[in-house]
Amino acid sequence: CTEPHGGEVVATFEIPPATADTITPELIEAGGEPFEAAMGETANSCSGPANEAIQDIIDIDLSGTPFSGAFQATVLDGTYFLPSPDEWRSGERWMVCQVTAVAPDGSSVAFTGPLSSLGRDRLLPSQLGSCVDDELTFTVCEGDVSRAVASGNVDAGDPPTDAAALEGCRTLVEHLGARVPDDRTLRTEVRALDEDTSAVYCLVSGPEPL
Repeated sequence: CTEPHGGEVVATFEIPPATADTITPELIEAGGEPFEAAMGETANSCSGPANEAIQDIIDIDLSGTPFSGAFQATVLDGTYFLPSPDEWRSGERWMVCQVTAVAPDGSSVAFTGPLSSLGRDRLLPSQLGSCVDDELTFTVCEGDVSRAVASGNVDAGDPPTDAAALEGCRTLVEHLGARVPDDRTLRTEVRALDEDTSAVYCLVSGPEPL
């Protein structure tokens, strides 16, 4: 940790045989959609550990919300990596989950020391929200887009109701010290991560930051 690095490991897993059987060294090297399709739901195995690590690092107040952790209100992101193609050929079948610091353009930010030592102020952006389109894909902040000001995971068998998700987002935005102007709308999108976890995206209409 004393040298500049781009990620902090938070968990490791053995890849289930059913998933491992669909992955090849060539897929690992190529990456992209074919690789993600082969990983399937196994790719979500890191969501929980990364969620918990980010919440511990940032310590955002989640009281009054249904969320187990908050995302996108920080410059932190959860990612994973697998063995190299040569390691895969030799029989390695592990998966490493890490938390990385990410710049506004999506590039990795090198840091020194553990993330927890950087301080909350350095890990929360001065302006909330990345611009996304209707598919929740990051896009240029202009025209008819929305600001994803925060998102949170809900660990429950059933996804939250629209009312519960919206109220949770209102509370989360308040805890982050932001205010949604009267002429802009706060809405939510709920996406299933797996059978037990849902992601709630807190979206504000318009390209302007909060």
